[in-house]
Amino acid sequence: MKNDRLRTIVLIGKPGVGKTWMARKLSDRAIREGLFDLNLWLSLNRHYDSITLCKSIAHQLSLLPVSDEWKFEESSENFNENDINHEQKKEYLRAKTLEALEQKRFLIILDAEGSQMTSHDILRELKNLQLLDGKESYKFLITSTQHRDDRGPEGETKTINVECLSENESLNLLQKLVDTKVYKLSRIKDLAKYFLGKRQRFPFEVTIMAKVLNHFGQNESGICHLESIKENNVEGCNVLQLLTYGYELFPRNILIDFCWIGNHFLRKRGSFYFGELISYWILEA
Repeated sequence: MKNDRLRTIVLIGKPGVGKTWMARKLSDRAIREGLFDLNLWLSLNRHYDSITLCKSIAHQLSLLPVSDEWKFEESSENFNENDINHEQKKEYLRAKTLEALEQKRFLIILDAEGSQMTSHDILRELKNLQLLDGKESYKFLITSTQHRDDRGPEGETKTINVECLSENESLNLLQKLVDTKVYKLSRIKDLAKYFLGKRQRFPFEVTIMAKVLNHFGQNESGICHLESIKENNVEGCNVLQLLTYGYELFPRNILIDFCWIGNHFLRKRGSFYFGELISYWILEA
């Protein structure tokens, strides 16, 4: 991030390996260290044209209300809100966005690159809007599952392969996420090592396990329940099995927080579970 010649950083890895999580950590740290004034997030699992791209950036710059209403300054006598056409909206937003980005150092995060759009697609739209014209104080941070040699704007590009967590890394992350008074129990430590197993893990798996241990580790009956799961699974227990065994006992936040792409166990266990989750979301607004 501190290298002035470096224009683009690309995080490459499997789905669920933690690319978006790492991108958020990197971008937040860059703001804290004063490398950038602001971050602009664009999720490329949707399609942007010039105006939707401009609206997305404008929302992040607090230039538009959540309701997407088009409100022009009272001094803009030439604008009648009822007569504003598509191009006028785009030009108004573009001008306000350019003004907000003036003299700013910003990081553009392109998340899930290649899902619906590529970095070249976004760069083309940004050039159409002239949002990067004459600016040098910006960089791109891209997350993707694909290796490509022609990614990003002119300038140096650094590619970082994001791997699954090793056994030690998983245990270290778990220890940070589990409540201190819970993790100091030797029985919980043994259960943690068992459920993690001697293999690489995705960060989201470790986070689920931490929530499970925090919930059941509060009392003797909960710990006994986890130990019974261990005893009944001599060959090991993965995250999906763990959630399945404890489905009726878990607080809903453990289940809701991890409806991950298409691989969450609720999607695999029939319409009853998934329907219940949707109903809970509706009730909780």
